[in-house]
Amino acid sequence: MYEYYVGMDVGGTHVRIAYKKSNEQSYSKIIKKKFVRCENVIEELEKNIIQLIDYVIKINSQGKLVGIGIAMAPLIDKKTGVIKEWPNNIKWREVPILELLKSTYGIEVVIEDDANAAALGEKLVGNAINRENFVYVTISTGIGCAIVLNNRLLVGEHGWCGELGHIRVSTSTERCNCGATGCLQAIASGPAILRYYKSITGIQNVSLNEIANEAMNGKKEAVQVIKEATKNIGLAISNLVILLDISLIIIGGGVLNLGNIFTEYLEEEIYTNLFERREVELKYSQLTDVNGVYGAISIIMDRMKK
Repeated sequence: MYEYYVGMDVGGTHVRIAYKKSNEQSYSKIIKKKFVRCENVIEELEKNIIQLIDYVIKINSQGKLVGIGIAMAPLIDKKTGVIKEWPNNIKWREVPILELLKSTYGIEVVIEDDANAAALGEKLVGNAINRENFVYVTISTGIGCAIVLNNRLLVGEHGWCGELGHIRVSTSTERCNCGATGCLQAIASGPAILRYYKSITGIQNVSLNEIANEAMNGKKEAVQVIKEATKNIGLAISNLVILLDISLIIIGGGVLNLGNIFTEYLEEEIYTNLFERREVELKYSQLTDVNGVYGAISIIMDRMKK
């Protein structure tokens, strides 16, 4: 009987899961499904996490699950394993996620911030191999950030270090899911870009890919919303470079599906803001949406070695 580890990335829009056998170097194929919204948090836990883990256990009937690593977007108290807040899904407030999963499976479980896990995935198999200092920024349903300095992931006192999406970058009255106004996430995330476009065009049925195509064809409203988002994200990232004296920024997340027009405007903003005061290398994740899963597996495997 072989032993294996499960890694999950639980986001506000999608859930991803994979496993790795302890005696093999490769990872399984990643399973991706939409996050299912339910009336209560127990149902959501069952449909989005428990059912997927149980499926992996079923297909590994000849193996033994020894550890679970989960990357999640909420603010989680690292000492207690309790979700304190999930701005994109308020039902999960004060949910003892770690205790629930440990009691369900009776094995070691580790919960980590999704951006932190993604950064570790980049360091394991992505753009940060052999790099001791870098920042990973994810731009998707929310905006997250992970900071690695001197080969150490910075987590902060409560495990909430790097909440880039909730720094205030604007006097905008647009209210964020966290309750504040002017947060980067409220004005530059994927949903924020869509919301802004809809408000200035009146077009309600539109996707990010369609906005990108319209911008490439010169539609001024599409260009306007992309420029506005990249202006604010670029300002936040350039401030990170100056604050941390960091020379590598890795950017990931679903908003990169906007394509070259998004990345070109973003790079222009970052380099303009830095005024050649700092040199920074920008890389875009080649792992697309799977780095968090790899990072989650890495975290639980490291925990089990201690």
